[in-house]
Formats: sequence, C-alpha cells, structure tokens
Amino acid sequence: MAFTGGIGEHSSGMRERILTGLEFMGMRLDRERNRAILAEGRISGEGSGVEVWMIPTDEELQMAREARELLA
Repeated sequence: MAFTGGIGEHSSGMRERILTGLEFMGMRLDRERNRAILAEGRISGEGSGVEVWMIPTDEELQMAREARELLA
C-alpha cells in the first residue's frame, strides 16, 4: 500500500486513521515512523505482512508531461 499526494504525504494522522483496524489484513503501522517521515519511506512496522509506504509525488510535473504528449 502506498500513500501519495497532498494528504497522503502530509497527514500522518490521516494515514493512521486509514490504517487503524486493518491489522486483520496483516498491516502494522509504525506510529513513530509515520509521524516522523519527511521523504519517501516505509511506515509499516516490523513484522507487518503488508509494506506501507509514503511516496511524495509531483502531480504538476505529471500533468505537464501528459499535456505535452497530447499536444505532440
């Protein structure tokens, strides 16, 4: 699982709320890692059956690339 975009990148509280209750699926959040992360990295805890990552995105760059492709 990956969190990207504005809220996914900048809201540790939202990531925690989304993952709370999903332990039955093997997801274990490392709360300290989740709160401290500033760049791309794993926020799932040791022994988690599912890796959970926070990955920054550059949405404006992606839109510009797609617009350029359409205009070419």
